[in-house]
Amino acid sequence: MDYIEFLKNRKSIRKFVDDFKIPRNEMDSILNLAQRAPSSGNMQPWRFIVIETKESKKVLRNVMSGNFLQLDTSSAMILVLYDKNEYDYVTKIYHKAVRENLMPLDVANKQISWLLSKEKTESEFEKLRDGFINVGIVINQLLHSIRAHGYEGGAMRGYDEKRIVSELGLDSNRYLPAAIIAVGKKASDAFDTIRLDLSDTVIYK
Repeated sequence: MDYIEFLKNRKSIRKFVDDFKIPRNEMDSILNLAQRAPSSGNMQPWRFIVIETKESKKVLRNVMSGNFLQLDTSSAMILVLYDKNEYDYVTKIYHKAVRENLMPLDVANKQISWLLSKEKTESEFEKLRDGFINVGIVINQLLHSIRAHGYEGGAMRGYDEKRIVSELGLDSNRYLPAAIIAVGKKASDAFDTIRLDLSDTVIYK
């Protein structure tokens, strides 16, 4: 399949082959490819919780308001989060780039200094806006990565935002949920859907 057809045929799948589990090495490969997505300042502020055990799915069920077919049949539900402590990783990111000969040390240190200065001057709104834009980019790449590995996925919300993170054992003041991605082996096709014409969505100037 060429890339244009790959994009044209993408749909949100709701029913997966029950009791099929994606092997851990394949899930790691899916996530590694997903987080090749670009981000502002290469900050990579996304975090993933892979919910795959029956016990964890029961916890997730308690904070969801629907989409139970995806929950019950998927290999995993991947909760994608924005990490408000993203700047804690600045030095780690840029020093790793130096070690892998992708950037001179002096350039890395300038980037680190600039980003830490930016952290102090940005408003909370600006941090959240930029963070969720970056997380949105990785969600899109995650969905493509799932398909590239021969599986299907679907993005959803429909959960209690205040409880979902804490119920899964993480700090809800630090991690903000963006979406859940159901992933697995497709059991049935999704319905075809229409799209608005470009005249409805595009303005050329």
